[in-house]
Amino acid sequence: MRLSYSSLFPDKVKHAWCKRKRLATDNPYGLAAGDYCIYDLYALSGIANPDIYLTVEYRKDQSQSATLRCLLSPQKAEIILSAEHLQSPVAPQVREMVSDIFKEDSALRKLLQERKREVQIACENLRVAQDVPQTQLLPELAIRRLASTLEQVMQASNPEDAESNLDALLGDLRQSLLENFSQSHG
Repeated sequence: MRLSYSSLFPDKVKHAWCKRKRLATDNPYGLAAGDYCIYDLYALSGIANPDIYLTVEYRKDQSQSATLRCLLSPQKAEIILSAEHLQSPVAPQVREMVSDIFKEDSALRKLLQERKREVQIACENLRVAQDVPQTQLLPELAIRRLASTLEQVMQASNPEDAESNLDALLGDLRQSLLENFSQSHG
């Protein structure tokens, strides 16, 4: 599961996106003029060094233009179209734009490295909290699952996908509640 930094740490960010780029009509990418917002997503699993995923939204119609994998190092970032996600027809041009942004903006690379580390530390602290009763972890995990699924539902272009995502969420929540109930009463 991946969540945006802004949903994990809402008090630490001013905007939900990590970068906003305004393109003029005559931009080198052949993209529609307007604002494009890049959102950073982080893995919440025990992956030692997970990639950062980026979603790019065209603000004028709030459509998702691309989902990208960001292989980040201190000196550079390699931006790849995510093979596991559906992409819009302009995704290759969006990938090129984002790649150029990362080449020019070392502060953005540094920001994302810091955010990635912060998410990893928070996930590790959650795993280490073995002495915290399961009942206190359940609401936080349920809220994170809900936020992730709602994010996917809002971005889904097919209503059937939205329904299956919500069904999966309700199934996960039901299972978590049943496990929590059986542990506390068993």
